[in-house]
Amino acid sequence: MAISRNESLGREELAKRAPVIGGGLVVAAALLVGAASFIDGANAGFGDRVPVYFLTGAVGFIGALLYMRTSPQEGTAVLRRATAVGCVSVVGVGLGTEAVIYGLIYVVPALSLYLTSAVIVACGLLYWSIRNWRAVNDLTRPW
Repeated sequence: MAISRNESLGREELAKRAPVIGGGLVVAAALLVGAASFIDGANAGFGDRVPVYFLTGAVGFIGALLYMRTSPQEGTAVLRRATAVGCVSVVGVGLGTEAVIYGLIYVVPALSLYLTSAVIVACGLLYWSIRNWRAVNDLTRPW
């Protein structure tokens, strides 16, 4: 059972966490929209972009190997992790790019005003949430 310490976050801590949370939400949304473009079948020219996706995977693999070169871990563990980073790079960059292309070609012309309105409302809610953190904490507290 979780125990609440009833601590509130200060402005400094919120300022440190907000970019990470916001970036994570943007990446998750891009991956979901990229997956939706495959389901919808609206990924024209995908075959032409596949080599670029594999290039990013190779760069991710080499970057991970270089980053972990001084790691105290066993060599095979480093190789497994670098391989995982390469695979995640291919999938992440591929789905992210397909999301951007899908959004620019199919979604933006039809829904640009709705999207703009939603972004403005979301920014307002985010601003209010940061300014009124205690109220948000009260709203999210378990009954």
